[in-house]
This record gives sequence, structure tokens and C-alpha cells, in this order.
Amino acid sequence: MLLTQLEYFDALARERHFGRAAASCFVTTSTMSEAVRKLEAELGVPLVNRGRSSSRTSPPKANSCSPTSAGSSPTAADSSRTSPPPADT
Repeated sequence: MLLTQLEYFDALARERHFGRAAASCFVTTSTMSEAVRKLEAELGVPLVNRGRSSSRTSPPKANSCSPTSAGSSPTAADSSRTSPPPADT
């Protein structure tokens, strides 16, 4: 993944149009499109809904980036393991 690919995607998300996004980055539309396609291929997910007159970023899937799908959300079982033992009285 290249920083320029992320910059192009950011411009595309702002402009919502390949031509305007490419112009704002001082590249051709085909360069912009190719970079975004490579980024999509590398990540394995579609990032852009392409249309004739505009483009929109794809909404994230419910389980693609959520903390619970990554296993980083604590559960009741996890909290019992991380709690200190009760004090003896």
C-alpha cells in the first residue's frame, strides 16, 4: 500500500468524482482510477461504488472493521480473567 493511493482515495472521498479528484491531485483520471483499484485489490474490499456521473465510497460491512469482529471487545468471560482476585477479609 502506497501513501499516494491513500491520498487519491481521500481526494475521491472528498470530491465524489474521479475527474475532480484527479484534478485536485494533479494526475490523470486513469492514474487515479488505477491507484484506487490497486488499493481495493490489496485490501480485498471494494472502496468505491463507481457510477457514470459520480462515485461514492462504499459503506463498511457490518463485520469488516468492528471491534467485536476483531476480538478486541471485552466480554464477561474476559473481564473475569482481568479482575483482581477478591481481597481476603
